[in-house]
Amino acid sequence: MSPTKSGTRDGIDSCLSGVVLTGGGALLDGMVEIAEQVFDAPVRLGYPERDRFGGLVEDIQSPSWAAAAGLALVSQRAHALEQRAGGAKRGGSGRLTHFVSKFRNRFSGSIF
Repeated sequence: MSPTKSGTRDGIDSCLSGVVLTGGGALLDGMVEIAEQVFDAPVRLGYPERDRFGGLVEDIQSPSWAAAAGLALVSQRAHALEQRAGGAKRGGSGRLTHFVSKFRNRFSGSIF
């Protein structure tokens, strides 16, 4: 990657503070070192935040679960915002509510 006139490298700000690797591939030997060379920035493994998942924390405390756990948190926050903004008054007919409901129904026996 070469610097451009605006001080960025291929759209990535040159004051990049670091990269967080998630997913099972992040656990491969040497992956952090390779990513440090590729991105020319500090790299660390991402883990789900321990205080956000109650009883599940021991089961999902791995980079393999970090992205899924983060998406679950984003969905939960968006759902809460939607309800506060009037989604509950409309009977929960928002798109996110519909998606979460379908997701819960699909996996209700194994996760929820």
